[in-house]
Amino acid sequence: MRAARGSDRAWRRLVVCAVLGGCGFQSHPGAPTDADPGDAANRGDDAGDGSIAASDCLPQWRDHTVRISSSSVHEITELSSSGEDRNPWISDDGLRMYFSRDVALVSRSDIYFTSRASRSLRFTSPGVVIPNLNSDSREGRPSLSSDETIFAVSTDRDGQLDIHMTTRLTSGLGVPEAPHLALVNGIGTQRIDPFLSGDGLRLYLASNTGPVGKLQLWTATRTSTGDDFVAPALVPGINDNSLNETDPALSRDERVLVYSAYPNSETGDLRYATRSTATGSFGSPLEIPGVNTDANEFDPVLSADGCELYFASTRRDAKFHLFRADVTR
Repeated sequence: MRAARGSDRAWRRLVVCAVLGGCGFQSHPGAPTDADPGDAANRGDDAGDGSIAASDCLPQWRDHTVRISSSSVHEITELSSSGEDRNPWISDDGLRMYFSRDVALVSRSDIYFTSRASRSLRFTSPGVVIPNLNSDSREGRPSLSSDETIFAVSTDRDGQLDIHMTTRLTSGLGVPEAPHLALVNGIGTQRIDPFLSGDGLRLYLASNTGPVGKLQLWTATRTSTGDDFVAPALVPGINDNSLNETDPALSRDERVLVYSAYPNSETGDLRYATRSTATGSFGSPLEIPGVNTDANEFDPVLSADGCELYFASTRRDAKFHLFRADVTR
């Protein structure tokens, strides 16, 4: 999502931001859920218990042996529309997805929800618009905590692009607000593409704080989910001042970062970087193998086991659609 190419494109890239979720939203076992496509009838996975497979591809990312065959890259056609489909977020068990859709209204995009009964099956189509999270303005990339009780989103519902958040209550999700985000929303003039850590205590985002307004990656922390986020800091080891860098998404241990990068006038590519600890500095970034084309690739996010990469691309018809790629095991 490129927020530095004029206001319209800026938004369409930052539609990649996040939204606060609701419909179909499930916390970990035993938590109450709304009656919707994500209810108990549609949960379960290949193991039949909602757990992810035992195999783990994250070591391949960490030691830079990750391989993705271009033949494994497929459009998620059941979620494709005539508009722009972007900003996927996938649940830890791989059964629920939130994403954004702009149906040819440049000034507006909404968050949708979809689910599937197994990781080997297709998602329900065409997805469900999430009430309360959406407005007459722009809502972009959704991001949730691991238990799916905290939702973050970038929105201009208050007149500027800020990060808003909401939580799930017994009565459902409320309207996204920014009570704990004053310092986060004080950097730059655009705050976009939020990504929450699994426990909801760390927030990653992009802001136009670099040279000539280039996008940079930031992170902010808090000590509990009821506290304010402290002033953000640049993500260490990233931020090449010659590029716009956006769409940060991390593995649950926060040692693998996937993101988008692009010069001002060229198409975007997907990159990744790794670090030895969850708070250390990232090493030199590399292109994610097997997925970049001459078209735009943005909005990457990994499955919890690191074996699937979800992203948005314009490779088919110059509009963004959602794609999935499998790591070679």
